[in-house]
Amino acid sequence: MYDGLPTKEKLKIHPDTKNLDEETLSNINKLKQEFLAEIIENKCTPSLSHHKALQELKKEGYKLAVCSNAIKRSVEILLSKTGLLPYIDFFLSNQDVECPKPHPEIYVKAIRKLGVLPEFVLICEDNIKGITAAKESQGNVLEIG
Repeated sequence: MYDGLPTKEKLKIHPDTKNLDEETLSNINKLKQEFLAEIIENKCTPSLSHHKALQELKKEGYKLAVCSNAIKRSVEILLSKTGLLPYIDFFLSNQDVECPKPHPEIYVKAIRKLGVLPEFVLICEDNIKGITAAKESQGNVLEIG
């Protein structure tokens, strides 16, 4: 139920938090983001296989984008910490769209920004909400287990 949703959405529907006032929800969200940044800093490391794969794709001329239900700061920290940011042409976060996944808006926006037709896009997704959004965007979808 919560998997793949932005934190703000989770807080609005979770039984323990859904009745809290906006200020308290905002403080919880802020703390979560701080904890996440600390986890990324302490636990995330570059992966040679990821670097090689993205390096090869870029060498072959592919454009690469990341579309995440996370906030922009979290996406940027994660991509930077893992050393993958140089391979990414751009990334979109839940702050770049009105409707987060499972709505297809983030993928539609990315496809437009790439300047290609959806049938020339491969979206790799590992989450049911993301898979739903990707399929509705009309792009090709690779479901990652």
